[in-house]
Amino acid sequence: MRGRATLRKFHGLFLPFSIPQTRHFHQDAIKTAIETQNFHQIPDLLSDLKPYINPNPNPFSFLSSSSSQTQIVDEILQSFLAVRPRSRPFAAYSCLLSHTLQTPDSLPLALAVLRQTLRSGCDPAQQTHLSLSLSWRRRRRGQSVTGILSEAREIGYRPDRGTCNYLLSSLCSVGEGAEAVRVLKGMRRAGCDPDSESYGEVVGELCRGRRTEEAGELVREMVGEMGLMPRQGTVGRVVAAMRANREMRRAAEMVGFLEREGCEVGFESYEMVMEGCVERGEYVLAGKVVMEMTRRGLKYRIGSGPVLISSVEVMESSDRAVDDKEKENDGEKSGFLGKVKDFIHDVGDKIEEAVGFGKPTADVTAVHIPFIDLKKADLVIDLLVTNPNPIPIPLVDINYLVESDGRKLISGLIPDAGTIHAHGSETVKVPVSLIYDDIKSTYNDIKSGSIIPYKIKVDLIVDVPVIGNITLPLEKTGEIPVPYKPSVDLEKIKFDTFSFEETSATLHLKVDNKNDFDLGLNSLEYEVWLAEVSIGGAQLSKSAKIDKNGQNVVELPISFRPKDFGSALWDMIRGRGTGYTMKGSLDVDTPFGPMKLPFSREGGNTRLKQAEDDDDEE
Repeated sequence: MRGRATLRKFHGLFLPFSIPQTRHFHQDAIKTAIETQNFHQIPDLLSDLKPYINPNPNPFSFLSSSSSQTQIVDEILQSFLAVRPRSRPFAAYSCLLSHTLQTPDSLPLALAVLRQTLRSGCDPAQQTHLSLSLSWRRRRRGQSVTGILSEAREIGYRPDRGTCNYLLSSLCSVGEGAEAVRVLKGMRRAGCDPDSESYGEVVGELCRGRRTEEAGELVREMVGEMGLMPRQGTVGRVVAAMRANREMRRAAEMVGFLEREGCEVGFESYEMVMEGCVERGEYVLAGKVVMEMTRRGLKYRIGSGPVLISSVEVMESSDRAVDDKEKENDGEKSGFLGKVKDFIHDVGDKIEEAVGFGKPTADVTAVHIPFIDLKKADLVIDLLVTNPNPIPIPLVDINYLVESDGRKLISGLIPDAGTIHAHGSETVKVPVSLIYDDIKSTYNDIKSGSIIPYKIKVDLIVDVPVIGNITLPLEKTGEIPVPYKPSVDLEKIKFDTFSFEETSATLHLKVDNKNDFDLGLNSLEYEVWLAEVSIGGAQLSKSAKIDKNGQNVVELPISFRPKDFGSALWDMIRGRGTGYTMKGSLDVDTPFGPMKLPFSREGGNTRLKQAEDDDDEE
């Protein structure tokens, strides 16, 4: 059917191409291009036409009398596929679309033109919506949706989703919601599955007509059967229509269905459901919606909308309004509060959990010092936070201040500190670092080696549903050291065995603790130089207690080669003493935790003694 033989039969219909600019110029030029099979010239022949304005007469109107109209239009469309830019045949597409929509019989061909127009990136003229919907309704009088869509496939143009969505938009634009529903369902039977845009267009039209039952069914179909995610605007339109129809239970059920199916429901939709429930007096349902909102992390504040369940006055006034009716229907119930209690009992919670969220509690349970040295102390503050509510509550901010005798040492803010589970307790850890140089440069009376008192103040800001942000003030006092670098001297060296090749000796280290707290020596790491010659070093485990502001002597074994010292050896042997240097660190326990304290001694002088020498004589 797509051969060029049929075009020869059409040859006699054309008039010779004429240059004069008559009102039939475009039509004559198009005829000549088709007769000579120069379809690629058509876009340029119509390039002078203004966008979205079709000339009268239509340049393609002569095709109506031809039995080969479908074949010719097909040849034109095929030739346009190679034209660049793809939007260049825009005027031709517009004229072809306007022509094929004139009669219902050519509707399948119009759908083929529409498909290629959309694929070229061109938007049809606005009046196309009206023309397409009219042509569709006329053709539909004697044919099914699937039949029309299948006819387009028979001429080689399978209707795609973009074409069908444009058709749905056209029908909805003229209020044909019922027909749009039939087209939506017919798409699947014709092998063109609708998408979220397809459903959204039709659902929107149904909502404008407040046909909420059908709109809700389509939402369930698109999610439950098609596995599609509705757009936020679609959900919002359905909820708004149901609120206008005062169908809040249906709205709440639809929102619940979407959440169970894993669809994201925005704050605005929840808010409309909740406020609609309040308007209708459905306070129990409103409370359930608020609890679901907070469980999903959506925050509703008193003052951002109608005052809700947390207001006792609202509850009491509602209770009085329905009390008489409650007594008639159920003698065991006591008005509104009885209904709320029944609802809460059904979900396993108490009435206070639905109508008055409890205030969380918090306490500073401990302050740890996991690391401390001469430069800084790292503190970790343990905050035990208890949430009595049936839903999680977020920790908004943690403000902390560490002071000593009313003087600020450090402060800070920790944002978004986590979430406390429903009916649970969590220990929140707040890390703080005290830099000693900063403290001592600010406050001159704070000296190294001292112990200073501290007070930790913490403001824990939590977000309680309905109530809003509340602040829990906390305090904890204690003491913290400002360590002083220990003084280590090599008091003397005692020989155990002596030879020029290797000598073993014992180092007597005097450790001076200038801190206001005891040091428990666990181990030390050191290296010693005598007369600028290293005699070695080691890391040894050595236990000793050094009282606060006291001294102790630590004995360490060592071996070295005296011949490496040269003339300095004779000075040591003659008892004149010799210069030494020591560097190392002490690992100690303190009342505040373990510390590693470095030490160094340069330019010191020590003596060498034999082991049998009496210490008192030295």
